[in-house]
Amino acid sequence: MNASDDPKPASHPSFSLALGGGGARGLAHIIAVEALDELGVKPRFIAGASMGALVGAAYASGAEGRELRDHALEFLGKRIDAARKLLRNGTSGLTSLFDFNPFRSAFIDGETLLDIVLPADTADDFRSLDIPMTIVATDFYDRTERVFNEGALKPALAASIALPAVITPQTVDGRVLIDGGVINPLPVDHLKARARISVAVDVNANATEPDDGTLSTTDAMFGAIQIMQHAITSAKLVDHPVDVLIRPDVAGFRVLDFFKVRDVFAASEPIKDELKRKLDEAFERA
Repeated sequence: MNASDDPKPASHPSFSLALGGGGARGLAHIIAVEALDELGVKPRFIAGASMGALVGAAYASGAEGRELRDHALEFLGKRIDAARKLLRNGTSGLTSLFDFNPFRSAFIDGETLLDIVLPADTADDFRSLDIPMTIVATDFYDRTERVFNEGALKPALAASIALPAVITPQTVDGRVLIDGGVINPLPVDHLKARARISVAVDVNANATEPDDGTLSTTDAMFGAIQIMQHAITSAKLVDHPVDVLIRPDVAGFRVLDFFKVRDVFAASEPIKDELKRKLDEAFERA
């Protein structure tokens, strides 16, 4: 069957989906969701970290890929309009989103940010999700993974996207939590036994060397985090291999390049055919 053929019947083998962290690169997850919509299939279960948790939660709440694309373009496509919306909502640390300085103590409040960037019909709690989901965050002081799969959705998401030095750490049940991508950037280990086929989208696999060979302070800091995430993901995939692994070509985008949303989407477009083809093959083998 070709990728352009009719959607799969409801009897296709079940599959689970892991969406990883990566800042603006994680916008590529929306293109993956579009590919699944075009195939007419949905995962039985989703595991998400950081940006993957955010996209996954909106998708698990019932949003289609095209709706997520339009929503992202509406909010991020126009920098000035986005800034005004953030200002109206009183988001602290706004300047760090537009003019990042790692030596300035400024944070964006995670829950306030979610109120602005999530689609309005995103579920309030895990029980209301159309697709069961696990969200991972990092316990800062215990140095352990914190897993969320029940209760209120927003605190879990706010913790999972709490990028160090940019978004405020989230306190849940007395524990200080930060970005889930710090400890488990692509939570493939949570897919085991959830479905017959496992699918993962890794947006941190590659890096682009600057033309002049130099690194800014910001690029060096976030680049070091991405190196760490790549090492963790590589090790996880050895112990927890997946049936379908997709790696969008988004290496040329920085962590905070959210206003390059159109370019991220364009660079990610080739994964549609790749995901459809590989998932077709996995269905045939299952």
